[in-house]
Amino acid sequence: MSDIGRISGPMLADNLLRQDVDLAFETDLLYLDVGLNNGVGGIGINTDAFTRNLQIDGKTRTVELIAPRATLEGIIVENNQIKTINGPLYLQAGGGQNGVIVMDRNEVDDLYFDGNVIGSKNSNVNINLDPSGTGDVNFYQQLDINGNLYMSGNIVADGNVTVGGQIAIGADPGDTVSINPVFSQNLNPATTGTYSLGVPGYRWAAAYLSDYVDLENIRIEANTLKTTISNSNLELSGSGTGGVAAEELRFTNNVISNGVGTNIIFNPNIIFDKNNAVIVPVGTTANRSTLNNGELRFNTTKNNFEGYQNGNFIGFNEISDSDTNTKVFINAIRSNDSNSIKFQVNGALKTTIDQTKVNTTRLTVNNTVLIDSTISKITTQEINGDVRIEAQGTGDLFVEQFNISGNIISSTNQNVILTTTGRGYFKIVGNNAVAIPFGPTITTIPPGTQIGDFRLNTDTNNLEVFNGVTYGLSIGASQSITQNQLEEIIDLYTIIFG
Repeated sequence: MSDIGRISGPMLADNLLRQDVDLAFETDLLYLDVGLNNGVGGIGINTDAFTRNLQIDGKTRTVELIAPRATLEGIIVENNQIKTINGPLYLQAGGGQNGVIVMDRNEVDDLYFDGNVIGSKNSNVNINLDPSGTGDVNFYQQLDINGNLYMSGNIVADGNVTVGGQIAIGADPGDTVSINPVFSQNLNPATTGTYSLGVPGYRWAAAYLSDYVDLENIRIEANTLKTTISNSNLELSGSGTGGVAAEELRFTNNVISNGVGTNIIFNPNIIFDKNNAVIVPVGTTANRSTLNNGELRFNTTKNNFEGYQNGNFIGFNEISDSDTNTKVFINAIRSNDSNSIKFQVNGALKTTIDQTKVNTTRLTVNNTVLIDSTISKITTQEINGDVRIEAQGTGDLFVEQFNISGNIISSTNQNVILTTTGRGYFKIVGNNAVAIPFGPTITTIPPGTQIGDFRLNTDTNNLEVFNGVTYGLSIGASQSITQNQLEEIIDLYTIIFG
């Protein structure tokens, strides 16, 4: 067999100088490009179109390759670096997913991988584990974090979470945290009276508890709010000018009010167990309410306590008609103790009764006797009716200084004087007689004897009148005659005149 492709002797110039003519073996099995056509020059194996000084299309095996720089497709091997011309660099071991790439230390951009440590090459720079799309970062064994762990997304734990220290969830009060656990143990704070649930601007909406809540000395249990210290007060108070609202009632300081405008009802009774006083509603007549039976108030217009019953207000210290202009009452001002009862008719005071008298302008007794103080008169209501004024038993009737006892009128300490005005006179009617004072001769005139004093002298059997000095005959200065003398004079006149 002859030799194949053997060239020897002076057939080739030094350094295979081809005089600007490329040399090809089996077209492109080995192609020598002298650089005139493409301006590159080089050797191509299995190719005659190459852009490198040495380009091999196909597999190449070498025991040792020494080059300052090697470009393998998109990968450049230079000094101690392997990098790509464009795009990422992929390292893949044989054996698929079970293949292993072993590196003593690997550094990529700002990270380094050294043994089982992933670290940052630059100080104070975060390390972000960011899967692509909806992918997850999975840790299949124990994960120990000695520093801080910050997550901007969600944390989902299918198993148990054990925390030896404190848990700080959220960096701002507005952060949202959703917790849906089932607790099988107590939830206790680290210290008493230090930590809170919620803050003034962010409060819990509701708390559902099956047993009770203890708040210092107060317990909320079922529908009961009570103190836990025996005999201690339970104080409910509003802030500032606020009060405590219970149903439709409002408690503010020492005032119980109803904010919806309806009545406050105490059922069954209200007991005031004190010895001072109760203040009822106070107002004018115009301030009266919707008029319900049993209402009690103090009327400042009338200065009187009043109650409402069946369409009328009734004063507590008076008996009155519906408009109260006719009434019987005592003093409205309690401090003015006059011990009197007053009678008012149509707005005018008519009668006052106190412990000594009845003061009235006009009084009618049994529709027969009328006493009218406006004209100082006692008369009868009926025409020609009598007015009888009499004392019972042995009692007397006293009118001014007159004493009337039976049919006797006497003066208690002075004479009885009958007088007229103008040319008036005294007339004693009837057909009987008038009995005048009588007695023996008066030797000493009593002091105060009035001129005209008229009497019968029983010693002389004469009528006599006091003239201011002495008593004289009432028929003049002539001497009176006896009966015998009168009879003799009559007999004489009979004989003379027949």
